[in-house]
Amino acid sequence: MWSETSFFSFGLSIRSSCAPDSQYYRLPAPMNTNQTVPLGQINRAFSPPNYELLSEERDPRMPGQDPASTIINVHSYEPHPKDFLVWSVFNTLYMNFCCLGFFALVFSVKARDRKVVGDLDGARSYGSTAKCLNIFALIFSLLVIILLIVLLAMGILAVTV
Repeated sequence: MWSETSFFSFGLSIRSSCAPDSQYYRLPAPMNTNQTVPLGQINRAFSPPNYELLSEERDPRMPGQDPASTIINVHSYEPHPKDFLVWSVFNTLYMNFCCLGFFALVFSVKARDRKVVGDLDGARSYGSTAKCLNIFALIFSLLVIILLIVLLAMGILAVTV
Protein backbone atom coordinates (compact mmCIF):
# COMPACT_ATOMS: atom_id res chain seq x y z
CA MET A 1 0.00 0.00 0.00
CA TRP A 2 2.83 2.45 0.80
CA SER A 3 4.92 3.32 -2.19
CA GLU A 4 7.84 5.20 -0.65
CA THR A 5 9.22 6.08 2.78
CA SER A 6 11.87 8.60 3.67
CA PHE A 7 13.21 9.86 6.98
CA PHE A 8 13.47 13.53 7.85
CA SER A 9 14.90 14.98 11.02
CA PHE A 10 12.85 13.95 14.07
CA GLY A 11 9.97 12.49 12.12
CA LEU A 12 8.88 9.89 9.64
CA SER A 13 7.34 10.98 6.37
CA ILE A 14 5.35 8.56 4.30
CA ARG A 15 4.39 8.95 0.68
CA SER A 16 1.14 7.18 0.06
CA SER A 17 0.09 5.85 -3.31
CA CYS A 18 -3.57 6.39 -2.45
CA ALA A 19 -3.10 10.00 -1.27
CA PRO A 20 -4.18 12.72 -3.71
CA ASP A 21 -1.26 14.20 -5.66
CA SER A 22 1.14 11.95 -3.69
CA GLN A 23 1.41 14.43 -0.83
CA TYR A 24 3.52 13.83 2.24
CA TYR A 25 2.21 13.30 5.74
CA ARG A 26 4.14 13.43 8.99
CA LEU A 27 3.36 10.83 11.62
CA PRO A 28 3.16 12.14 15.19
CA ALA A 29 5.83 11.17 17.70
CA PRO A 30 5.31 7.70 19.19
CA MET A 31 3.30 7.49 22.38
CA ASN A 32 5.03 6.65 25.64
CA THR A 33 3.91 3.11 26.53
CA ASN A 34 4.79 3.42 30.22
CA GLN A 35 2.29 6.20 30.96
CA THR A 36 -0.88 5.40 32.87
CA VAL A 37 -4.23 6.33 31.39
CA PRO A 38 -7.41 6.69 33.46
CA LEU A 39 -10.02 4.08 32.65
CA GLY A 40 -12.43 6.52 31.01
CA GLN A 41 -9.79 7.82 28.56
CA ILE A 42 -8.68 4.51 27.04
CA ASN A 43 -10.51 5.09 23.73
CA ARG A 44 -9.00 8.55 23.40
CA ALA A 45 -5.52 7.25 24.24
CA PHE A 46 -5.65 4.65 21.44
CA SER A 47 -7.45 6.70 18.82
CA PRO A 48 -5.79 6.93 15.39
CA PRO A 49 -3.21 9.69 15.14
CA ASN A 50 -3.87 12.96 13.35
CA TYR A 51 -1.69 13.44 10.30
CA GLU A 52 -0.05 16.75 9.58
CA LEU A 53 0.26 17.81 5.94
CA LEU A 54 3.80 18.75 4.95
CA SER A 55 4.61 21.43 2.45
CA GLU A 56 5.82 20.44 -1.03
CA GLU A 57 9.16 22.18 -0.54
CA ARG A 58 10.31 19.34 1.74
CA ASP A 59 10.08 16.96 -1.20
CA PRO A 60 12.96 14.48 -1.04
CA ARG A 61 15.44 14.88 -3.85
CA MET A 62 16.69 12.20 -6.13
CA PRO A 63 20.23 10.94 -5.38
CA GLY A 64 22.82 13.11 -7.03
CA GLN A 65 20.73 16.30 -7.01
CA ASP A 66 21.67 17.22 -3.45
CA PRO A 67 25.30 18.46 -3.23
CA ALA A 68 25.64 16.72 0.14
CA SER A 69 24.56 13.32 -1.17
CA THR A 70 26.91 10.52 -2.09
CA ILE A 71 26.11 7.83 -4.63
CA ILE A 72 27.71 4.43 -4.17
CA ASN A 73 27.21 1.83 -6.87
CA VAL A 74 27.50 -1.68 -5.53
CA HIS A 75 28.01 -4.44 -8.06
CA SER A 76 27.96 -8.08 -7.22
CA TYR A 77 31.40 -9.57 -7.51
CA GLU A 78 31.56 -12.26 -10.10
CA PRO A 79 34.98 -13.91 -10.44
CA HIS A 80 36.44 -14.11 -13.91
CA PRO A 81 36.34 -17.58 -15.48
CA LYS A 82 39.60 -19.49 -15.44
CA ASP A 83 41.23 -20.55 -18.68
CA PHE A 84 43.83 -23.04 -17.31
CA LEU A 85 46.40 -21.93 -19.91
CA VAL A 86 49.52 -22.71 -17.85
CA TRP A 87 48.26 -26.20 -16.98
CA SER A 88 47.42 -26.80 -20.65
CA VAL A 89 50.91 -25.73 -21.77
CA PHE A 90 52.45 -28.05 -19.17
CA ASN A 91 50.28 -30.97 -20.30
CA THR A 92 51.04 -30.22 -23.96
CA LEU A 93 54.80 -30.25 -23.37
CA TYR A 94 55.19 -33.03 -20.80
CA MET A 95 52.02 -35.17 -20.61
CA ASN A 96 50.47 -35.11 -24.06
CA PHE A 97 48.67 -38.46 -23.94
CA CYS A 98 46.77 -38.94 -27.24
CA CYS A 99 47.05 -35.17 -27.89
CA LEU A 100 44.69 -34.39 -24.97
CA GLY A 101 47.14 -31.75 -23.71
CA PHE A 102 47.13 -30.07 -27.13
CA PHE A 103 43.33 -30.06 -27.28
CA ALA A 104 43.25 -28.63 -23.75
CA LEU A 105 45.61 -25.89 -24.94
CA VAL A 106 43.27 -25.08 -27.84
CA PHE A 107 40.26 -24.77 -25.51
CA SER A 108 42.29 -22.70 -23.04
CA VAL A 109 43.16 -20.21 -25.78
CA LYS A 110 39.50 -20.10 -26.85
CA ALA A 111 38.49 -19.45 -23.23
CA ARG A 112 40.99 -16.61 -22.96
CA ASP A 113 39.72 -15.10 -26.22
CA ARG A 114 36.11 -15.26 -25.02
CA LYS A 115 37.11 -13.62 -21.73
CA VAL A 116 38.87 -10.77 -23.54
CA VAL A 117 35.81 -10.19 -25.77
CA GLY A 118 33.54 -10.12 -22.68
CA ASP A 119 31.61 -13.34 -23.28
CA LEU A 120 31.96 -14.76 -19.76
CA ASP A 121 29.54 -17.65 -20.32
CA GLY A 122 31.46 -18.82 -23.39
CA ALA A 123 34.73 -18.42 -21.49
CA ARG A 124 33.37 -20.56 -18.64
CA SER A 125 32.27 -23.23 -21.09
CA TYR A 126 35.62 -23.39 -22.91
CA GLY A 127 37.50 -23.19 -19.60
CA SER A 128 35.49 -26.09 -18.18
CA THR A 129 36.26 -28.19 -21.28
CA ALA A 130 39.96 -27.31 -21.01
CA LYS A 131 39.93 -28.31 -17.34
CA CYS A 132 38.34 -31.70 -18.11
CA LEU A 133 40.82 -32.36 -20.92
CA ASN A 134 43.73 -31.39 -18.63
CA ILE A 135 42.48 -33.75 -15.93
CA PHE A 136 42.14 -36.65 -18.39
CA ALA A 137 45.55 -35.91 -19.95
CA LEU A 138 47.17 -35.86 -16.51
CA ILE A 139 45.47 -39.04 -15.29
CA PHE A 140 46.15 -41.06 -18.45
CA SER A 141 49.75 -39.85 -18.68
CA LEU A 142 50.39 -40.73 -15.02
CA LEU A 143 48.79 -44.15 -15.54
CA VAL A 144 51.11 -44.79 -18.50
CA ILE A 145 54.15 -43.73 -16.46
CA ILE A 146 53.10 -45.89 -13.49
CA LEU A 147 52.44 -48.85 -15.81
CA LEU A 148 55.90 -48.48 -17.38
CA ILE A 149 57.56 -48.36 -13.93
CA VAL A 150 55.67 -51.45 -12.80
CA LEU A 151 56.58 -53.34 -16.00
CA LEU A 152 60.24 -52.34 -15.60
CA ALA A 153 60.28 -53.40 -11.95
CA MET A 154 58.75 -56.81 -12.70
CA GLY A 155 61.19 -57.47 -15.51
CA ILE A 156 58.50 -57.83 -18.13
CA LEU A 157 59.88 -54.82 -19.96
CA ALA A 158 63.64 -54.62 -20.22
CA VAL A 159 65.75 -51.64 -21.13
CA THR A 160 68.83 -52.49 -23.16
CA VAL A 161 71.66 -50.05 -23.46
